Amino acid sequence: MRRVRRGHRVGAVGLVAWLLVGSWPAQADEDILLKNWSVPSSTWAPAAPPGPEAAPEAAPEAAPALPSEPLPFVGISPCRVVDTRRSDLPGGYGGPPLGAGRARTFLLAGVAHCFIPPTAKAVSVNVTVVRPGGPGYLSLFPSGVATPPLVATLTFKGGDIVSNAAIVPLGTDGGANALVAGAGSDLVIDMNGYFGGAPLQGPAGPQGPAGPRGPQGPQGPQGPQGPQGPAGTSLWQNGNGMKVCSILVGNVWRDNLPVPATWTAPTCRSLMTALGASVYQLACVFENSFSYGDPRTGSPPTPNCGW
Repeated sequence: MRRVRRGHRVGAVGLVAWLLVGSWPAQADEDILLKNWSVPSSTWAPAAPPGPEAAPEAAPEAAPALPSEPLPFVGISPCRVVDTRRSDLPGGYGGPPLGAGRARTFLLAGVAHCFIPPTAKAVSVNVTVVRPGGPGYLSLFPSGVATPPLVATLTFKGGDIVSNAAIVPLGTDGGANALVAGAGSDLVIDMNGYFGGAPLQGPAGPQGPAGPRGPQGPQGPQGPQGPQGPAGTSLWQNGNGMKVCSILVGNVWRDNLPVPATWTAPTCRSLMTALGASVYQLACVFENSFSYGDPRTGSPPTPNCGW
């Protein structure tokens, strides 16, 4: 607060006069009070550090993400594996809708109605929430994980129909958990491929026609000599040699007519009669010797022929 003379009071009229004539208009001398505007009083001090009771609530920790080995991707024809609006799907893959805040596990690997190998490690899906009861989000994560990850596969508002593509790792049992937070909703999952696992192998096709015959290969080496077979029996030979008949026909000897080993002199005599011979002899041919015997004069010198 300060005092000024009234003659110098600032006003619109005085300001105009001062601008025109270069002086303030004459006024009676009188002291007046000038007051500045009031400034609200305020006190600032740094905030005290929060005590133990004021500690913020710790956010839940997400499940740790572990790096995985490279996996091959195998595409399949899109297949609807989950639809909670339907009642004709196998048990556990149709209704009822998902309740808010409660995870439901779906086995996705090795199921009959949308088959992928049981050894698949992850799936490629298109997931849809259908007309949820309010705003919220959907999270898909491997089965067997107790704490849901802090990530939304998709978010939604009440009454929405929202889709999103996702790659979902599978648990050791080949399953995945689906959790809707905020409001319950129907859920649709369409699979279009998988990662890892052996590719699907179809049944063997029909056998094709035989191809053309190839060229003959080279002759193989000669095999070892086989064992000697058993000795055969001969009509002419026994253990002592071979019997022959010599017959005199018209004063001409017909020698070395072979006969069976079991033949004896009377048989040669019959042969002599049949051929019109006058004399016959029975001989034994050995490996290193030859002997004759004449039935007219007695036994041969060597009786080993068995006559």
